[in-house]
Amino acid sequence: MIRTLPKLAEQRLPRLLWMSGGVVIVLVLILLVLLLGHLRRSELDNAARELSSLSKSVTAMVDRYLDTHALALRAVARLAVEDGEYLGRSLAALSELRASVPALDELLIVDPDGRVLDGGSGARALDAGILAQRETWLAAGRPLVEPPRQLGSGRWFMRMILPLDHPRIGWLVGELDVHALDGLLAGINVGPGGGVLVFHEHGPLVARHQDGDRYRAAEGMTLDTWQQAAVGGEIRSVRQGAAEGADRTVALERLPHHSLVVAVEREQSRILSGWWRLVWAAMATFVLMAMVLLTAIGLIRRAWNTALAATNEVGMEQERLSEVQEIAGLGFWELETATDQLMCSEEVERLLELDPQPRRLGYGALLARVEPGEREAIEMQLHQAVVNDVPVDIPMRILRHHGRVRHLRLRARPRIDRRGVQVLTGTLLDVTDVTEAQERLALAEAQYRYLFELSPVPLWVFDLESRRFVAVNQATVELYGWSPLQFLDMSLSDLAVPDTAPDLQAAALTDATAENGLMWRHITSDNRIVHVRIYSTPVSFEGREARLVASLDFTDKVRAEAELADSEARFRLVARVSNDAIYDFDANHRSLWWSDSYYHHFGADPELDDSSLDTWAQRIHDDDREAVVKGIKAALDGGSDDWEAQYRYRRRDGGYAHVQDRGYILRDDSGRAVRMVGGVLDRSRELAAQKALAERESSYRGLIERLPLPLLVLRDGAVVFANPSAGFALQDGEGQPLVGRRIEALFDADVVGSLHDPEWQAVRRQVRVHLPNGGHYLAELSVSDYHDSSGGGLQVIVRDLTEQLRFEQILTHQAQHDELTGLPNRRALKDRLRAWLATGSDHGELAVIFIDLDQFKLINDALGHAVGDNVICAVAERLLGSIGPGTTLGRFGGDEFMLLADADAADELIRTIQEVVAEPIEVMGATQFLTVSIGVAIAPRDGQDADTLIRSADTAMYEAKRLGRNRSAMFSDVLHRTASNRLELVSRLRQADLGKELALYFQTQHDARTGEVSGAEMLLRWPNGPSALRQPGRFIPICEETGLMVPIGRWVLREACLRQGELSRLVGRPCRVAVNVSAQQFMHDDLVAEVASVLEETGLPGSMLELEITESVILADPGGVVRAIENLRALGVEVSIDDFGSGYSNLGYLSRLPVTRLKIDRSFVRDVLEDRQQEAICASIIALAHSLSLRVVAEGVETQGQRDWLVAHGCDELQGYLFSKPRPFPDAELAPLEAG
Repeated sequence: MIRTLPKLAEQRLPRLLWMSGGVVIVLVLILLVLLLGHLRRSELDNAARELSSLSKSVTAMVDRYLDTHALALRAVARLAVEDGEYLGRSLAALSELRASVPALDELLIVDPDGRVLDGGSGARALDAGILAQRETWLAAGRPLVEPPRQLGSGRWFMRMILPLDHPRIGWLVGELDVHALDGLLAGINVGPGGGVLVFHEHGPLVARHQDGDRYRAAEGMTLDTWQQAAVGGEIRSVRQGAAEGADRTVALERLPHHSLVVAVEREQSRILSGWWRLVWAAMATFVLMAMVLLTAIGLIRRAWNTALAATNEVGMEQERLSEVQEIAGLGFWELETATDQLMCSEEVERLLELDPQPRRLGYGALLARVEPGEREAIEMQLHQAVVNDVPVDIPMRILRHHGRVRHLRLRARPRIDRRGVQVLTGTLLDVTDVTEAQERLALAEAQYRYLFELSPVPLWVFDLESRRFVAVNQATVELYGWSPLQFLDMSLSDLAVPDTAPDLQAAALTDATAENGLMWRHITSDNRIVHVRIYSTPVSFEGREARLVASLDFTDKVRAEAELADSEARFRLVARVSNDAIYDFDANHRSLWWSDSYYHHFGADPELDDSSLDTWAQRIHDDDREAVVKGIKAALDGGSDDWEAQYRYRRRDGGYAHVQDRGYILRDDSGRAVRMVGGVLDRSRELAAQKALAERESSYRGLIERLPLPLLVLRDGAVVFANPSAGFALQDGEGQPLVGRRIEALFDADVVGSLHDPEWQAVRRQVRVHLPNGGHYLAELSVSDYHDSSGGGLQVIVRDLTEQLRFEQILTHQAQHDELTGLPNRRALKDRLRAWLATGSDHGELAVIFIDLDQFKLINDALGHAVGDNVICAVAERLLGSIGPGTTLGRFGGDEFMLLADADAADELIRTIQEVVAEPIEVMGATQFLTVSIGVAIAPRDGQDADTLIRSADTAMYEAKRLGRNRSAMFSDVLHRTASNRLELVSRLRQADLGKELALYFQTQHDARTGEVSGAEMLLRWPNGPSALRQPGRFIPICEETGLMVPIGRWVLREACLRQGELSRLVGRPCRVAVNVSAQQFMHDDLVAEVASVLEETGLPGSMLELEITESVILADPGGVVRAIENLRALGVEVSIDDFGSGYSNLGYLSRLPVTRLKIDRSFVRDVLEDRQQEAICASIIALAHSLSLRVVAEGVETQGQRDWLVAHGCDELQGYLFSKPRPFPDAELAPLEAG
C-alpha cells in the first residue's frame, strides 16, 4: 500500500490541480472582458455628454459675440437713417465704433444698388445675389454673415451685412477679423486631444482652437468634413482622412441667430486614454493572478514529489555515510563503560581487522591488536579520560595479519547518554599514509641539509618577517668572511652598501622571483665591496615564511666590464662633444660606424638606416656623388693617409647640407687600407649666414634709399652721405649735390656745436633747417654715432614739423570748441570757470547760466538730426549776437548752452535770451518756435568749484522745467535740499538692508457677494524714511527713475511670499497675495527665474501668488510681455492688469494675454454713482472682462453705495477702505465682511 499511494498521486492529483486552475483563469478572464466593455461604453457616453454641453456653451458665446457686433452695426444704422446727410454723424459714428470695437476692421455704407457711399479703403460692391434678396433680409430683421474671405495681404475677414430701410442708404457692411474669433475660442478648455471649430453654414472654416498641432491644414477644412454628425447636438464617431488618421467624437450645433455652425470634437484615443490604462492594469493583474495560481499548483506538485523521494533518500544517506567513512579511513565507535559493550562501525571493524561475524564485542576488542609495548599506556589514558571526564587524542600502532604496522589515531570523549548511562564515544582514523610520508620527508630533509652545507654556491636563508639570517652554508662564510654564528646575529641590512639598503629591504619583501638575476653590491667583513647576482625562492623554515638565496660572485667580471665601458665612454664622449659627425670605416668588412652627432645633424635612424659605405654614397647629391666616390676610392687604393672633400649630403627631410669631410686612413704593414677614421662638418649654417648677411646688407641699403625721411651721414663737419629724401628736402633749386656741403650751411651755429654732445644726442631736438635759397623750416633731429669701414661720424635723421605743428593747432582748437557751433565746449567752459574762481572771485559775483531748449527732442524725432543741427546753429548764432563783451557763451552738449556773465547783468541777459529764442526760426523751409528753460547759479555763493556750480545751475534749470518750461529759476537752499533728499534716498536704499528700511503693508480683497477675504495686495511703505519722502507717491517714482525698483521689487516679492503663511493664519484659510511689479522689474530678463527661485525657496505654491502689471508695461513690448506671462502662468502664478482703463488699452493684445484678472482703477470707482460716463466705463470693463473669462477686481471701494452698484453689475472682488485700510504685519485678526 505504501508503494502504490505515490503512484496514484502522481497520476490523478496533478491532473486535477491543472484542470481546476484552468477553469478559474477562464472564468476570471470572461468577467474581466465584460467589465472592461461596460467601462468603455461609459467613457464614450460621458465624453459625448460633455461635448454636447460644451458645444451648446460655445454656440451661445459665439452667438453673443456676433450679437454684440450686430448691435454696434444697428447703432450706427440708426444714426445714418436719422441723419439724411449721413456724412456728418454717421462718419463720427464710424470713427467711434472702430475705436471701441477693434474686431471691426472696416465699416462700409452702401446704397440700395450696392455702390459704396463711404467707409473703407476702397469701394467694394455687394454680390448681385445679396442685392436681389434685400427685401427678404429686411423682413428677417437680422444681419447676413458671409463666408470668410482672404485679402491679398493674407488677412482673413468675414463680412456682416445689415440691410436698411432707407431710400439712400441700403446696406451697412462691417468686416470682422476672424482672428479675433480665434482669440475668443482660445480661452475654452477643450481638454486633451480636443478642438473647437466654427464653420459657415456653406462650408468654409471661420475660426478654430485646438489642443496640440493637429489642424496643420485647417484653412482648407470645410463643414463637409464633419457632415457625418447630425446638427443639433447628436454625437457620432467620425473617421478623418489619411491626413488626420484618428477616430473622433464630434458634436455640432447651429447658431440660432447667425449662419454659423460650431463643431466640438475630441480624439477617441484621448477619451479612452484612462480606459486603456485601466485595461493594461487589469491585464497585468490578470497575468499576475494566473502566474500566482500556476506557481501554487507547481509548488503543490513539487511538495508531493519531495515527499515521495524522502523515504528513498534516507536509505541512500546510510549507504553514503558508510562509503564516506571507508574513503576517509575514519570509523566510529562507542563503549558503554558499565557493561563493557562496544558498538562500532564497519570501518572500525575493517581497520582493526575484526571478525565480521555477529557477536558481542567488548573493550578488549578495541585494543586487541595494539603493540604490546603501547597497550598499557593507552589503557591508562582511556581510564584517566573516563575518570576525569576529559577528551583524549592517542596515536597508536597495530600489527596486521601479514606483519605490517598500521598507524591509527584514536580520539575519544566521555559523556552521559539519554538513558543516563556513561559511554565513551570516539573515532578511529587511519593515518598510516601520513605517518609514512612524514618519515620520508624527514629523510629527504636530512639529505637536502647535506647538499646545502656542501654546495660550492653561497646559499643562505633569511626569515621573511624579521629579515634575519637563519642558516648559511660554508661557501657563504668564505665569500663574506663572517662565521656561521655571526651570521645568525645579522640581518639583510648588514650586507647592504648604505645607498642600497632601502632597495635591498624592498626586494626582500617581493612575493615571487621578479628580482631574480639582478646584480647587487654587498659588503664583506673586511669592508670590501663584492658584486653578486642574486637568485631567491620562497621556502618554509621551521614553520615560518623564509627565503632561500643563492649569491653568485661577479666581482671580477664587473670590474673588467667597467674598465671596458670607461674606455668606450671616453671615445664616445669625444665623438659626442665634437660638432663633427665622427665615423669609423672598417675597410675589411666595409662596415661604417657613425657617432650620435651624425644621426642628430642629418636625421638618420640607427635602427632603420643601413650603416654601409653604399648607403652613405647614395645620400650624396647626384651632381657631387661621382667625384666624391672616385676621390675616396683613389685615397684608399693609393698611398695617401689623408682625404678631404666638400659635397652636399641629403638629410632625412629631403634637404641637402653643405658638408666638409676629412678622413685619416690607417694601413697595415703591406700598405693596404684597413680603416679610415674621420669627421663630417656641416657648414650649412655658416654658408646660410654668409648669404643672409649679404642679403641684409642689400636690404638695409635699399631701406635707407627708400626711407621717406632725410638721412645724413656727417663726418669732419661735412655731409658724406645723403639718401634721396635728403637730397629732395635739403637741396636748392639748382639741384646742387648735397654730399660735401658743410653742416654750418644747414643748421644754426649752436646746433653745430652740440651735435657731438652725448646728452644733446639723447633727446630729439627741434631746430631750424636752412635751405640754399635762404628759406628755413622747423624740424626734429635724431642724432646718433655712426661707424663704418671709413671711420666714425654722425647719423642725422631730419623730420619736417611744419604739418605736425599745423595739425596740433587745429586739434587744440577742436579740443576746446564745439564742432557744430564753433562755441567753447564743456571742457573750455569748465577751464574758464576754474580760472575765474582762482583769480576773479575778489571782483564780484559770476552768474553761471544753464540754458536748455524745451521739447527739442521732438524736432529731432520728427524732422531728423540734420534739421536739429541747423536749429542748434541758429540758436547759437542768436545767443552769440545777444551777449555783450566780457560774457562767455558755450555749448555744454546736446541742446544745452551755458553763459558765464556778471551776476548784476544776469536778469537782463536772461530776458534777452528768452526773447531772441522765442522769435520764429526758419530752417530748411520749416518755421520752428522754441522756448528755453534757464537755471542760474551765482559764484561763489552757490559753489566753490566749477563742478558744484554747474550742478547747481543744472538743478535750477530742471526746477524751471518742472514749473512748466519757458521759465528761469535761481538756485536756492530749497532746491539744494530737494536734490539732497533724492541723493539721500538713493544712497540710503542702495546700501541699506531693505528689511530694516522698508516694510510691507497689506490691504485685503473680498469676494463681492459673500464678503469673505479672497486675497490681499502687498503695499510698500518706508516708515523710517525722511519726512519729505516717506509717502509712497514720493519715494517710489524716485526709485523707478534711479533703477532701485529692481532690487526693491525682488525684496518685496520674497517678503510677500514669506508673509503669505502669516496672512493665511490671520484669515483662517489659504489667502492669495498680490504684488505690484514695475515696468523695470517686469522687463528684467530674470523676472521669471527670480519668481521660480523665490517660490522654491519659500515653498509657496504658484497659485497663491498674483503679480499685478500696468497697461504701460504691456505697450512697452507686447510680444515679450505675452511670453513672460505665459512662463509665469506655467509656474501657476496668476497675473492681473492693474489700474485698467487709466492707460492706453490695446484690446487686441488683451485678448491674447493669459491674464486672470482686471483691476478697475479707483478713479472710475470713485465717481461711479455720480458720473454717467464713469458708470458706463465701469460697466464696459466688467462686461469685457467676463466676455474674456476674466475676473474683475474694483479698487478704492469706500461707500456701501459703490459696493452695491459693483455687486449688481457682476464685479467679482472688491478692495478699499470700506473693508480694510492698509495695515502692517502683524495685525489684529481679520473678520470677513458679510454680504448684504
